[in-house]
Amino acid sequence: MALNAGDRIGPYEILGPLGKGGMGEVYRGRDTKLGREVAIKILPTAFAQFPDRLIRFEREAKVLAKLNHPNIATIYTVEDSSEGKALVMELVPGAPIRGPLPVPQAVKYAIQIASAIEAAHEQGVIHRDLKPANVLLDFHGRALLSDFGIAAVDGVAPANAPHSPLTSAPQQVRGASPSVADDVFGFGALALELLTGYPPNFPSADIDIAAIRDPRAVPDALHALIRSSLASDVNDRPRTMAEILTVLRALDLTSVDVDASVLLERI
Repeated sequence: MALNAGDRIGPYEILGPLGKGGMGEVYRGRDTKLGREVAIKILPTAFAQFPDRLIRFEREAKVLAKLNHPNIATIYTVEDSSEGKALVMELVPGAPIRGPLPVPQAVKYAIQIASAIEAAHEQGVIHRDLKPANVLLDFHGRALLSDFGIAAVDGVAPANAPHSPLTSAPQQVRGASPSVADDVFGFGALALELLTGYPPNFPSADIDIAAIRDPRAVPDALHALIRSSLASDVNDRPRTMAEILTVLRALDLTSVDVDASVLLERI
């Protein structure tokens, strides 16, 4: 059952809908005690009858509670109501990030995203679903990583969690245990989409890397970083997000044309 403006969940007043996904609806709300606006993700009562969805919902709340980083959306509380369980989070006034972006801007956001992923890894959390739709960009130029619904915690992923060949590393598709390598691959795919506007086109789980057609549009080090992050063999990828951040922060962008775009040579 959809909620309407003026409805209440605990001290939170519904202001209007923000979106809908596989786990339920998301609403803009207002905290009547503190006077701030919030995002409220609702798992409807009907969905709560499915144990896997309830476990994933509660798992996301616990994962977010472990994480404290300026580029990860903050969780405030979980509320129970007659409408279902509600996850109350920081409201990000913006929209999902989209490419293609000028190289310096893409690198700026890539650093923020990689920093958020590194912080999650330090807490034993593997995101496992890195894509532009799960990165929110606010009006102040801040990228926030969101949607930890299928994250793995301490090496354990939720049972029957879905995956997509476009966001999942080859070893994920083959059923390997979750690891940092999953997010390294996902970050490479996300970074490529920020630059090109297109996700990599992988025809199978055992993929070859798509090539950037005009390497002059990006620094050689960035080109090499994306290629290695998307390597089929985990041993050919960067080992940690710290390694990726070192490369990103050392990039010399002074000679890059800010209006340059890169194109994806699709396979």
